[in-house]
Amino acid sequence: MIGTWKIGQAVSVGIAFLLLSALGFDARASGDAGETGLLMIYVIVPVILALIATVTVFRYPLTAARHAEIRSALDASRADAVA
Repeated sequence: MIGTWKIGQAVSVGIAFLLLSALGFDARASGDAGETGLLMIYVIVPVILALIATVTVFRYPLTAARHAEIRSALDASRADAVA
């Protein structure tokens, strides 16, 4: 489990650095291109992903009846696993 987490962290950092490089970010130079790249990667992209997640959650039809159905299916599968 910890290894998977570490791999995920390494991959995400690698992707962020690749994106920053593609957007023209240079840590040694100051300029609008680098700052815009940082803004896009660390602010705009997470906001867009959070909005997509919010829409997805609100569109999922989870009523009390559907919740009870899911719970009973989970309880049944756990009972089968124990038996």
